[in-house]
Amino acid sequence: MLATAMDFSVIIPTYNEANQICRAIESARKASFDDIVVVDGGSSDETVSLAKATGAEVLECSLGRSVQMNLGGEAAKGDVLLFLHADTTLPIDARQLLERVFEDGRILGGAFHLRFDSGGWLMRLVSFQANIRSYCTVPWGDQALFVRSDFFVGSGGYRQWGLMEDVEMAHRIKRGGRFAMIKTPVVTSGRRFRQNGFAKSALRNMLLMLAFYLRINPNRLARFYSYKPRNVKGL
Repeated sequence: MLATAMDFSVIIPTYNEANQICRAIESARKASFDDIVVVDGGSSDETVSLAKATGAEVLECSLGRSVQMNLGGEAAKGDVLLFLHADTTLPIDARQLLERVFEDGRILGGAFHLRFDSGGWLMRLVSFQANIRSYCTVPWGDQALFVRSDFFVGSGGYRQWGLMEDVEMAHRIKRGGRFAMIKTPVVTSGRRFRQNGFAKSALRNMLLMLAFYLRINPNRLARFYSYKPRNVKGL
């Protein structure tokens, strides 16, 4: 049992996610999170009205995932903040798993293992590689990154970058304290791979990570890859 009860918040950044948002919110509600904050970046579809209809707190701001997640982090009430992409769902026991993790007061944050919603050996290979990478380096944002709110606020939140803000945050958490990987997976959409092709998507991800570790400015990377937030998972 926990020595002190903790509150857990979910923050979901959105942009034109009408087909996805209700499933993400419902997964957080079924997992008994204390509050759910949706931060929309100017959707032109029904994302906002659908999110409000679920009873989630909905905020609106300019488009940009780091801007949206920082605003959600400021508004959330929890001792722990979990950042969930709109096309990703949490396991029903997510809260219990987090409570178990934070029984260790040295844990600052962590993430979940990853599984895709579509089958096939290629997608299983991608999720396997992502889960191995999470231990060797860091997980990505589609693995439901979570962090103690005091550390998140005290360290300045997400960097205002066009790309790789989730990777940088995961590295910061690892440098600051213990990082936990929860083996129960979140389930995320394979739509990027379906839309862009498996080989192209995998190669693009690999080159982005290589460029980031070579210390190429993330905003330059975003321009070079013609990055548009509306095409990124969870936005």
